[in-house]
Amino acid sequence: MDELQQKVVDAVDEDFLVKTTMELVDIPSPTGYEENAARYMHAKYEEAGFEAHLQKVAEGRYNAVGISPGTGGGYSVMFNGHLDTSYSGEEPELTQPGYKNKAIRDGDWIIGNGAANMKSADVYYLGAAKALRDAGVELKGDIVLASVAGEIEKNRIDQYQDVLYDGYGVGTRHLISHGYLTDFCILGEPTGMQVAPWHGGTIWFKVITRGSMGHTCYGHYTASAIERMERVQAAVRKWIPEYRGRNEFLGERPHVNVAAIEG
Repeated sequence: MDELQQKVVDAVDEDFLVKTTMELVDIPSPTGYEENAARYMHAKYEEAGFEAHLQKVAEGRYNAVGISPGTGGGYSVMFNGHLDTSYSGEEPELTQPGYKNKAIRDGDWIIGNGAANMKSADVYYLGAAKALRDAGVELKGDIVLASVAGEIEKNRIDQYQDVLYDGYGVGTRHLISHGYLTDFCILGEPTGMQVAPWHGGTIWFKVITRGSMGHTCYGHYTASAIERMERVQAAVRKWIPEYRGRNEFLGERPHVNVAAIEG
C-alpha cells in the first residue's frame, strides 16, 4: 500500500459508518415507502458537504443523490444501492432480529432489516467518498452516490396492485432517465465480498388452468382446474433439473421456483 492509499484508509471513519448504518436500518423502508430513508441519506450527503439532490419518483417515493464533482476530463462512476427492504419488519412470522427495523451490533456485525441488502452499502459508499476527499485525493471524474427506491423483485399483478409491489428497479430507471447517467456503475450488493462482473436476471411466468362448474354430486363429470394444475406442476418439476442441466454460466446455474398457487 502506497502513502496515498494509506492516507485514504486512515481517513475512513468507522464510528460514522456504524452509527449511520444502524440509524438507516432503524428507518422502515419497505418497497413503496422509501421517502424517510431517502430524506435521511439526502441529509447525510448534505452534512458531508457533497452536492445533494432529492429526486421524486412517485408520491412518497424518492431517490437520494450525492455528487462529489471531479476536476474534469475523467470518467464518472455511480455507486448505486437500493433503500427498499424485502420485508416490512412487521411480519409476525419473521421473529429473528435480522428481519426487524431495529439495528443491533454484535461484534463486527450489524444485524437488522436491510442491513446487508443493502443499506450498509449505501452508507459505505458515502464513507468511501468522504475518505477520498478528506485524504486530499482529486479525481477527474464525478462520483455519484445514488440511494434509490424500488429495487426489490416485486411486480404488480392481478389484485396485488399496492405500491408495495412496485419494485424491479423503478427507482434506478427513473434516476438514469432523468439526468443521472454515468460512464460506469458499481453495485455493492451482498456477494460475499466477491467481485461479480455480471448479474442474474429473472423471468416470471403466470400459468392458468381452467375447469368447469358442477354440483358436488357430479364433480366426476366436471373438469377440475386443480387436477390440471397438478399435472402442470408435475411437468414443471420434471423440467427443472433438465433445464438447469442444460444451462450454465461461469459455474452458476439458473434457479426455478414455483412462487405461488392460487385458486
